[in-house]
Amino acid sequence: MAKKSNRLYYIIGFIAIVIIAFLIFSNKETEPGKYDQLAQCIVESGTKMYSAWWCPHCSEQKKAFGSSFKILEEGGAHIECSPGGIRYFSEFCRSQGIQGTPTWEFPEGTKQSGKLPLEVIAQKINCTL
Repeated sequence: MAKKSNRLYYIIGFIAIVIIAFLIFSNKETEPGKYDQLAQCIVESGTKMYSAWWCPHCSEQKKAFGSSFKILEEGGAHIECSPGGIRYFSEFCRSQGIQGTPTWEFPEGTKQSGKLPLEVIAQKINCTL
């Protein structure tokens, strides 16, 4: 009888851990990101980030925003230059003069290539970090 009792405790413990993990991770998705305000300001300013899924510097730039990067994607400020798994730039990105990624295009029309510190992006478009 002791073996059945121990097994029951293990099962209950396992279920409790799964429920707690679910609550922790599902709650994080609804919390605001650290840079949500900056990301929203980027969208509203008309600034664009051109990137390619295979570009390591683009991945680093996206990671700098953390969960707030979804605001850039949903707001149209992020442009994927290699959609559909292709490894070359789309005609659209080439027509915009994109030669490397990441490339930031600011409202006044200037472009700056490379991974930029968030402070630099915020300063160029008068956003708070």
